[in-house]
Amino acid sequence: MKTATRILFAFTMLLIASVNLKASTYYWVGGAGVWSDYANHWATSSGGTTFQTSIPTITDDVIFDSNSFTALGQDVVFDNTFYYCKSMNWTGVQYAPTFRGAGGILNVAGSFVLASSVTVEQMGLTLLSNTSGNLIHTFGQTFSYVQIDGTGDYTLQSEFNAQGDININSGSLDANGFDISCNSLYLANTATLISGDIQITITGTLFSFNPRKLYALGNMPTANQTNVLFDCTSGEIDGTNTTNAFDSVVFTGAGSIKYITINYCSVVEDAFCDEGDIHKAIFQSNAFLFTSTFDSLICSDLRIYDNTTITVNNKLIVNADCNQFGNIYAYSATVGGVCTISCPSGSIDVSYTNIHGVIATGGATFTANNSIDLGNNTGWTINTITSRNLYWIGGTGNWNDPNHWSLTSGGAAVSCVPSPLDNVYFDANSLSGNDSVYLVNDNVFVKNFNANTIPSSCTFFGTRLTVEGDFILMDSLNWRVTTVFLKASVNSVLECASDLYYLEILTTATYTLTGDLHMLQLFLEGGHLDISNENVYGLALSGYPMTTMTMTNSHLYMKEYFIDGTTPGSTTATLTMDAENSRIYRAADFYRVEFLYSGAVDSNLTANYFTNFGTVTLGHHNTIRSFSAYGNLVVIGDNSVDTLYLDSDCHSYLQDPGMTMTINNVFNVNAGSCSNFIEIKCSNAGQQTNFFQSNGNAVYLFHVDLQGINASGANFVADQSINSGGNTGIAINSPSPRTLYWIGGGGVWQDTMHWSLTSGGPNISCTPSAVDDVIFDLNSGIAGQTINSDLDNISVNSLVMNGAGANITFELGTLSVNTSLLLEPAMNFNVDDLILRGTSNSTLNTSGNTLREILINGTNTISLASSLTATALDMISGSFDMNGNDIQASSITSSIGTTFTAGPVKIITTNFDLQGTVLNTVNTDIEMRFFAPGFGTYGTDFNTPGQFRTIDVYSNASFSARPFSCKTMNAYSYVGLNSTFTQDSIGKLTVYNDAAIFGNWYFDTLFANSPGHILYMQGQIAIGSELLSNGTPGFPVSMRGQLTVTITKSGSDVCLHNTFLQDIVTAGTSNFYAGQGCSDLGGNTGWQFTTCNTTSDVWPGDANYDLICNNVDILNIGVAFNEIGPVRAGANNSWTAQPAADFTNYFATAINMKHADCDGNGVVEYADTTAINQNYSLTHPARFANPNVSTNAVLPPLMLDATPDTVGPMMAVQVDVLLGTALLPVDSLYGIAFSINYDPTVVDTNSVQEDFTGSWLGTQGVDMITFVRHFPTIGKIDVAMVRNDQQNILNGYGHLALFDVVIVDNISTVTNSLFRLTDVSAITYTQYVQSVARVNDTIIVDPLFNKVAEIDLSSHFSVYPNPATTVLNIHTTDIKVEMIEIFDVTGKLMVQNKVHSNQIAVPVEGLSQGIYQIRFISDKGIYNKAIEIVTR
Repeated sequence: MKTATRILFAFTMLLIASVNLKASTYYWVGGAGVWSDYANHWATSSGGTTFQTSIPTITDDVIFDSNSFTALGQDVVFDNTFYYCKSMNWTGVQYAPTFRGAGGILNVAGSFVLASSVTVEQMGLTLLSNTSGNLIHTFGQTFSYVQIDGTGDYTLQSEFNAQGDININSGSLDANGFDISCNSLYLANTATLISGDIQITITGTLFSFNPRKLYALGNMPTANQTNVLFDCTSGEIDGTNTTNAFDSVVFTGAGSIKYITINYCSVVEDAFCDEGDIHKAIFQSNAFLFTSTFDSLICSDLRIYDNTTITVNNKLIVNADCNQFGNIYAYSATVGGVCTISCPSGSIDVSYTNIHGVIATGGATFTANNSIDLGNNTGWTINTITSRNLYWIGGTGNWNDPNHWSLTSGGAAVSCVPSPLDNVYFDANSLSGNDSVYLVNDNVFVKNFNANTIPSSCTFFGTRLTVEGDFILMDSLNWRVTTVFLKASVNSVLECASDLYYLEILTTATYTLTGDLHMLQLFLEGGHLDISNENVYGLALSGYPMTTMTMTNSHLYMKEYFIDGTTPGSTTATLTMDAENSRIYRAADFYRVEFLYSGAVDSNLTANYFTNFGTVTLGHHNTIRSFSAYGNLVVIGDNSVDTLYLDSDCHSYLQDPGMTMTINNVFNVNAGSCSNFIEIKCSNAGQQTNFFQSNGNAVYLFHVDLQGINASGANFVADQSINSGGNTGIAINSPSPRTLYWIGGGGVWQDTMHWSLTSGGPNISCTPSAVDDVIFDLNSGIAGQTINSDLDNISVNSLVMNGAGANITFELGTLSVNTSLLLEPAMNFNVDDLILRGTSNSTLNTSGNTLREILINGTNTISLASSLTATALDMISGSFDMNGNDIQASSITSSIGTTFTAGPVKIITTNFDLQGTVLNTVNTDIEMRFFAPGFGTYGTDFNTPGQFRTIDVYSNASFSARPFSCKTMNAYSYVGLNSTFTQDSIGKLTVYNDAAIFGNWYFDTLFANSPGHILYMQGQIAIGSELLSNGTPGFPVSMRGQLTVTITKSGSDVCLHNTFLQDIVTAGTSNFYAGQGCSDLGGNTGWQFTTCNTTSDVWPGDANYDLICNNVDILNIGVAFNEIGPVRAGANNSWTAQPAADFTNYFATAINMKHADCDGNGVVEYADTTAINQNYSLTHPARFANPNVSTNAVLPPLMLDATPDTVGPMMAVQVDVLLGTALLPVDSLYGIAFSINYDPTVVDTNSVQEDFTGSWLGTQGVDMITFVRHFPTIGKIDVAMVRNDQQNILNGYGHLALFDVVIVDNISTVTNSLFRLTDVSAITYTQYVQSVARVNDTIIVDPLFNKVAEIDLSSHFSVYPNPATTVLNIHTTDIKVEMIEIFDVTGKLMVQNKVHSNQIAVPVEGLSQGIYQIRFISDKGIYNKAIEIVTR
């Protein structure tokens, strides 16, 4: 185990660290640059050339002055690190620089002073001071947002502007007479804003958590001098639990006022006021009021909430006239609600006002002239306006234009538009041609509306029309008024042949429908609607309780039915659901119900007749006399029918476990033929659902597929039917299982001409059923062909592709397979839903094809016989065994009761949620990686309990499984770890990005290898061995507590560098040190911010600390090249444990870079390879378990190309090492290690020579380190090549290295000699380990070859094109080719063709993209050639 003690650096290191840990002044120099470039821009003095050793921290002052910039157009740019300082001052800066935040946040713990010439862009500002006397001088620059979190005070020296929010969470801000502008302003209840005589403008231009709001929840002692302008579409001011009072608040749009006192308030659009105390209020549109007080209230439409009192001390003015009535009424969700207006004295006089549910009280008199009493008012004198009959005149126009209204048809205009008491008429003298009427007000009121004699080409536009009497529209009128609201108090007529949008009815009487009604939605809010003997068409029909809709002999055509009231006569009515996804939500009783398309019935439907033509889901407690299913049924509840008829078009009847279908009379199935079996099954395999025949009459079924059915009450017999298992109480006489062969090339599945009982035999009359095994073979003739079907579901017992050829396409909807599914390579298996029922132990072999949705709903085990790539894998029941094969799917899920067996495999997924039993995961590797459809469809969660080996996170993921543990986790993208109830554990967690750890966790090693990123923590975190961070001076790591977090560690000390710490409490016996480059951001307990270091053992030559010294260690020397750290005391290259102080930085494996300093001189350099060579192959005891190797992208194969192909004794052979091609280059590579194996009985072991000249990876001795270790006795060459400049090579391809060998002179027989690659490791500079395939090469050694004239076989062959896409053409001369073979990179034979011509075309479209070897066997020998296949 590691032992660590705190030690001191050499004196110089101590000085550097000590300077870094105390406050300093940072001066920007050198003109344009990025914040993190401390070595070139952060000087220790103005214009100085001595530079700081890290970026500024919260204790450092930052100065930009006359020596900072050298020319116009220069800028300081935030670059994905952290931006802190104590204070910042730009006074005296020259050349008008730009301060570019790039979306970052500047954190300042003191004063912040810009200069007038400075421009700020895309920058957030957080002020953290806990002291007084801080100044803010922005010179009017606009920040992305501003947040004040310190307890100190700030004073403005200029206007304060934010595009987003200004949040004052604590402390005090003195505006000092300067205006403030922002998206929203939040003042916490513990904070103070001294506003004074300024204007606060709320712009509402950005989305935020508090859009367009002023939360005045804290102390604003001088707000009574402050003006607030909401210059936005809507806004809100809230002074809850305060006494804050404002001089004026003006809303240019809608406004909400809560718990605030205002001298003057104006709202242009809708206003809402609750507990407001306003001297003068002007509400220019609708005003919604809770309890509030006004001295003067001016409004046009006053809506006072039910049981609420508003007080008007002086004046209430309603802006209204005969052309625009005002409104005062109780705003209530129920009929009969009342509100109160109280005025202590004087008189309240209004005119042209509708008044409803308003109690007038107090000492004042309340008078309403020329107004309308809508009922339930007390305390008013209401002088009602006279009712009129008004006719529209003058063609196209606006409703509120009095020139369009007359007292007679076609007569002269009157001076006032219709009031709610007036009857309006549109007749032959009103409109013509394509005239239009525009209801420009939000709500138009009339008594009766009649438009029955105008041209159908006329159009009405508007938002809402309220009619308190008859509503009559002629046929086919262009009605574009959004809502018609009918609220008659006497029985009225609804005659509307035109199409409406929304029709609302709230009446205390009855509306009687005359003629058909067409609308999108009808909503009955109150009263009675009689639709007897009429047809009603729409998308939705809904009604409140206590309403009545009489339906006698009516016919409803709907998508949604929501009636909660009573429906007299519905037992004679028909309800036709005529849209996809229709639904009956409420209890109903109809004569007939029809579903023309898909839909659902929730519960308590009663009907004489029920028919469905699409798939319908049936809920609970439905009672139906005659049920006819012409489409699929999904039954999720208990139901009762007299007669149940399943037609041949009803392909499946699925019923939930434990539910009962009670049949009182007849159960009849018309399956039609042996080619059309109807599925009657329990929806969950392995469970049962019930059918009860209540009258005892025997039930006879034919051509059905039964599973999980418990039949009772009578004798149930199913002839020529399929027993799919789990059935009781029913006698099933199954057809004999058959083996059916597809014949006749491509075609339609249900075509009997394509099915035979023998391979290539004659057709039969029946297509496969669920008991039949299906085979596609060479005689099927489907290579390059398509098989499709329009059936909803195809069921077979098994499906086997047996040498049927390549490029076969299946285009199917749902395919159900009871047992095994074995596919052919290079297929297009486009089956939308694959259901694997596993009625017996079965096999799934995809042969490398990509599948879509897979549903496992079985009773036994399905074993995977190949790797699986699919869109999704979902288990409802049964067991699934990966059987040593990998899986890749966007979503992998299972239900409780299932069993998923993993093993030593890899699972790649976006969403991993196994709720059933999960077995054998201890050696399972997981990759959380996004691929389509991914996030949007399935989510990004890991909810699978278990103990896993390695988990790599390449796309954002959230972990919340219980219980959960893994040996190693590497999070290259954001990861959220959530543990709530028990302690979950990870052996070694390495995060490379932002991460969050919440709950109760144990880590042996927690490594924040994430410079410039944040590690959030909350809860209890226990560390076994090491807590590490790998920040840099320019890009520190930030560790932040959320709410409360405690890190507990005992034993060795913690020593962090370049880490910003905030709100983290420590516990245990370990010392927690925050050393060089660390910053205390506050809220930390138990940390010692002082210089520190730790020691542990180094084994010279084991640069990656994987317990063995070999060629892979060279890669770590390349990564850490030129890294500097403490000199190792008494260092030498002997293979012994040598104590060494840590370097500042770490490898991605959480191993300190000191291990790459093999010779211990304090610098990683070429000389460190000496120890590797000296101690090669030696091992040592483990400190930790071997480090995990995470696999990132897959590289092109590493290839050996040995030439010539045929050699004799003492001849030279060149072995070229190749990686990547022009068409498939290597995206990114920093280093690679590998071994070349050869036969030492064939190759002269003393002849081996290496040559790295011309390698695309680099130049030996310049920017590339090379290493070769030869083991002649076993014929092995270990090689390593790594760059030393911290720069990856991008898009490289071709030659890496060359090895020359000579064949021995004592060969007696013809021999095939293999050059073989093993132990390949390839990395990027960030140490992502690349997965590399291998392509070996073989030469022929002929003892007589150099004694006869050599025949160059390559000159006899022309192979083109190379690369090839569909066909590879081969032309030979003067040679007889007998056989052509093509092998993949693993040596698997993919193609074998006998040849009888010198011109051959080999189809290769069925081969996957990659590198292959083609072998020609001829009368003059064997010739091998590498080829490349690319896909279109």
